[in-house]
Amino acid sequence: MSKAKSGTVEERLSALDELAKYPYEEVDLFLTNQLIREINRITHKDDLDLHLLYKFLIPLIRWNSSSFKKSINRIITQLAKKERLFSQQIDDKKLSYASLIMELKTAQEINKQPVQLPSIFSLPDAPNNSQEIEEISLEGIEGKITKNPDPHSSFHKWRKLDLSEVQPQIKKALKERVISQKEAIESLTHVLVEDVIFGHREHPIIKFFMGLPGTGKDTLAKAFVDALHGYDGAWKRHMKIISPLKSPKELWSLLGSGTGYVGSDKLSDLIHFIVDHSGGRYYIEESVSVSGNVTEKVLENPNWENSRNSNEFFPSESAVLFVNEVHNWDKEALDAFFKMFIENGLVKINSPNGGLAELYTNINIIFASNHGINLITPLRQNGERVDPNPSYPSMINNWKRNHTRYKLIKKELSKQMSIEMVNRFEDEDLILLAPFSSKEIQQIVEQKLQQLKQRFLKSKTSFKNINLSWSPQLVQFIQEYNYFPSENARAVNDNVKVLVKRVLLDAFASGKIPEPKSMTNLYLDIQQNDNGTSSLLVSISPASDQLKEPKTIPLLIPSTLKNRPPKPLTDKELDHLFSLEASLKKHLFGLDSIIERLSQRILVAEEAQHDITKPQLMTEPAISFAFFGLSSTGKTYLMEKMAEEICDDPKAFYSITLNATTSIPELERMLFGYHKTDGTFVPSDFLLLHDAFGGRIILGIDEASNAPKETSTALYDLLRKPVIQIPGREEPIVMSKTIIVLSGNVGEEIYQNIPKNLPDSMRRSAMYEAYLKFIKNKALKRALLETKFTEAMINRIGEPNIFFFPPLNYKSSIELMQSKVLKVIEDLKPKDHRRGWFIGFQNQEEFLEIINEFEKAAFIVSEQGASIDRFARNEFGDQLRYLLLKNKIPTKKKIILRLPQTEEEKSLFKNLNKSRHQVPLLVFIEEQETPIPFLITGKEKYKFLPQLKEQFILTAYHEAGHAVAKQTFFHDTEKPHLISLKPGVEIIDGQTVVFSGIASSEEKVRPIETRSSLLRDIAVLLSGYMAESLVTKGQRHTIGKSNDIERATLYAYKGVLKFGLSQDWGEVTLPPDADLMQFVASFSEEKKKKLEKEVSKILNSARQLSRTSLAVNFSLLTKLAVNLAEKAELKKEDLEKLYGESVLYDEYSKEFSWVRKFDEMLVKLTSIAEPLSLDTEDILDLLKEVQLIFKDEKDLSQFTKKNKVVRLLLKQIQDQTELSSRATRFIEIFNELYQRRVELQN
Repeated sequence: MSKAKSGTVEERLSALDELAKYPYEEVDLFLTNQLIREINRITHKDDLDLHLLYKFLIPLIRWNSSSFKKSINRIITQLAKKERLFSQQIDDKKLSYASLIMELKTAQEINKQPVQLPSIFSLPDAPNNSQEIEEISLEGIEGKITKNPDPHSSFHKWRKLDLSEVQPQIKKALKERVISQKEAIESLTHVLVEDVIFGHREHPIIKFFMGLPGTGKDTLAKAFVDALHGYDGAWKRHMKIISPLKSPKELWSLLGSGTGYVGSDKLSDLIHFIVDHSGGRYYIEESVSVSGNVTEKVLENPNWENSRNSNEFFPSESAVLFVNEVHNWDKEALDAFFKMFIENGLVKINSPNGGLAELYTNINIIFASNHGINLITPLRQNGERVDPNPSYPSMINNWKRNHTRYKLIKKELSKQMSIEMVNRFEDEDLILLAPFSSKEIQQIVEQKLQQLKQRFLKSKTSFKNINLSWSPQLVQFIQEYNYFPSENARAVNDNVKVLVKRVLLDAFASGKIPEPKSMTNLYLDIQQNDNGTSSLLVSISPASDQLKEPKTIPLLIPSTLKNRPPKPLTDKELDHLFSLEASLKKHLFGLDSIIERLSQRILVAEEAQHDITKPQLMTEPAISFAFFGLSSTGKTYLMEKMAEEICDDPKAFYSITLNATTSIPELERMLFGYHKTDGTFVPSDFLLLHDAFGGRIILGIDEASNAPKETSTALYDLLRKPVIQIPGREEPIVMSKTIIVLSGNVGEEIYQNIPKNLPDSMRRSAMYEAYLKFIKNKALKRALLETKFTEAMINRIGEPNIFFFPPLNYKSSIELMQSKVLKVIEDLKPKDHRRGWFIGFQNQEEFLEIINEFEKAAFIVSEQGASIDRFARNEFGDQLRYLLLKNKIPTKKKIILRLPQTEEEKSLFKNLNKSRHQVPLLVFIEEQETPIPFLITGKEKYKFLPQLKEQFILTAYHEAGHAVAKQTFFHDTEKPHLISLKPGVEIIDGQTVVFSGIASSEEKVRPIETRSSLLRDIAVLLSGYMAESLVTKGQRHTIGKSNDIERATLYAYKGVLKFGLSQDWGEVTLPPDADLMQFVASFSEEKKKKLEKEVSKILNSARQLSRTSLAVNFSLLTKLAVNLAEKAELKKEDLEKLYGESVLYDEYSKEFSWVRKFDEMLVKLTSIAEPLSLDTEDILDLLKEVQLIFKDEKDLSQFTKKNKVVRLLLKQIQDQTELSSRATRFIEIFNELYQRRVELQN
């Protein structure tokens, strides 16, 4: 039958004539199915042989079987689809598709009862009477029972040998292929010996090879199959390799249909393999549908016992299922797969198609896994090796100690399999493979070189005349190249290929070694070159003349070029690096100083690591930066451009984002990957990209400050180590060529106090001024960073490499708008797939004027560059394209954009929206006279409210109050420098303050922080609004009051919690890196109340100090305020003159003490509803307090009649209409007290 399926047309025709002699069911079925296949196979008429189809049909029509009758319609349908005009002359008969169809229809219409043909198997011993009949009986169910002819196999010889010969022969065959691994060889030898002794086994044999990579697990499996069949390469036919399944669902593709889903008609390769190695027990029946789809099902041969010992069928014992990389299997899938085979060798077919739903097999199963690695090279809990580079002696000692500790081995397996499955393994079937020594690996090298030698000798070309030999030095070189003891012989195959085979083939191809015409000896040796590279020395000599001096050719081994000493940068390479700064500045604006520093550092780092490829020579860590600032200020865009300019590929930028819940394991997983339960390493996307670009990538770590501080420790190695070794990963991770950028919105705190209701221009100026002041304040920068990151993290990056991106100022926003508009214009140019136009402007001045108008309409402070990008793309680009398409402007037309100039042009834009910024443009089209009006709408306009004159005067008193109080308390350490009413920004105590005015001084020496100094600092802060309260009625204050009180309150909290300046509070203090308000929030309600009480005490004491300093120096306060209101700014020389003309009463003066005491009394008096209706006892108590201040009546009289404070207050009552009632009340109560004392004395 096989001859009828393939061969020349003549051979097939002859076979069909022979088959026509045997009217059996199996032959009829074969001819029917084969006929349908032949019809389906035909795609061109040149492939057609109608004679062949006719020969298939003759016996089928003649036999008129029931199965053929059922198939006639299907065959007619298939033939009808072919070219009907094609015909072929056969003897005296002209055949065509049409004639064949007619033959079939005739046979279909004949009213003749279909015949049920007999089965070959129903025959008695008759087939044995004839060789032809016997062949049909064996092949007669082809398409059902499939023989597995392998003319090279000698598997069946084993049962014919004397038992004493079996073990030595199989062991010898294995040892020729497998180096060392005595236990594994013994175990496999016993498999065959047992089969020979007991005959056919009743269940599968399972072996589990585990241990370090490169120890020969797959070599053992292949060698075993080759040894069973007696020739090299037998494993390709008799071993089925099963790759890891990642989920139980993948069992469908393995055990069910070939396409992996229920209902598919073809069986999987594994089912085919098991059937082929079932000793003739099973066969696969095929049927073809009308549409040509082939359906397969498994059936059992009822007479299989008669053929199971036949040499033409291979039993299960002759085959191996090699389950590879068990450590990478899904645990559930592995359990399900293993359970089937271990329980009586039953294999379920998930999609049986009406055939058998399960098969029995006693096949050999070899599992290969990296389990047990930590029994040889111990691992830490995180999967990292205890010894990153273990030596052979330490590994072999661990192996000797652990390879028979089966409980420990099973514990390792239970990480990947259920304990129920693990316990079903026999101990002797669990084989922990031994690590290889250097000498054993050299033996493997010898094997691989021998295989290469044989490939040449077996070549069918003239290269069969090559006879290779080699030196021991070459063998040692191959073994040592990229050698890691823990990888064993894993690199040998690649090393022989790269260091020898590829070098020889390139030499033959290039003609360096001539093609041999006769037998030629090639002797291979190794040469170490002076530049660190290596060459393969090939000595060539004819085999016929042994005395002739060989010719030696050195062939450079390309893979050793990486061993060359690094070369310095060339001038061209330097020029490329120096161009980085200019290239980046073309795309990013307002970042010149950042780009300059960044470019310099990258150049120096590149120069230091240039041309270094060996990890062991890498001494520099990754280049690290930090980009912080507001969103949309260019941080991410700069990283993208760095990838383009430095790495020459925008894809070389990879970013991860952290958050408040990012843990150390999560971060490590994002950066590096993770280890599966068995220690197998799965690389991260970053690592895959890192490898693809050779480490030359930009890694962005966004929102770095959002992660908990302790999480950042996972970044330490990334920032510090030139090379990182990950357990389970072969290659080290070289970081020297990687640029790492931490980014985020750190620094946005600088701007949080700037009012959002300011006009954009004022707000922008305030933000940029705040930024400049912040950048100059190194201590403040450091303090801010330390609230977000650990000190170690900051130091690893280095403060000079931490950049705070500025908010866009007017210049940079104009430049950005210009860049974005030009890009939009470029995008509007004609493309193959869409219309486009050439957009231009009247002249350069017109272009810049339009850009200026665009910027006014687009820029929103809170959105920064994103507002400009959106305006350029959407409001300008998209709207202009829509306008041109709406007006059906032809592609490739030239277009000029211009602002309206004449009144007539301006009249085209009516009903403009006064509440929004709008830019009117005229669009002039080539060869079109009338322009098209184009109105672009931008952001909302800001309504500006001018400052009132009264507010201006109050601000003058506010700033004068700060200045007077500061001089009262700190005149020895600070000198007045400036008082200004000009709006601006100042960073005070780490916070940005937008002020209507400011008072500043030159600080000389500040006292050590004490409760006294803290009270005075707070008093200075409160003196602004206290001064306002002295000269106004009611509660009218400038905007500075809230800033002052907020900062004063913060000082008070710090005094209690940070400096421990409250005795009543206790020892609970703020941790070094803790946030103050979060720390307070963690207190209990009782503790919070106690804290508020202590803070209130401090603030009240500070208010009294502030009020006293201003009252006692009221004359100076008024003078400063009046002059400041007139000039708007008092400079150092102005202040020196005013202070020189006035008397300043500091806190140590007698006057200050008097006013302070009376102020305290005033507080007490004003706390009583009717202070002048006191009874005698209360008055006497108050007067006793007065006597403590004034020793006699003379002092008291002097105070009331001569003291400047009283006189000034009285004068102010007369001169000012807006003096507070409190100042008047102060004098009234004081005079009342004095009068009552006099009365009492009389």
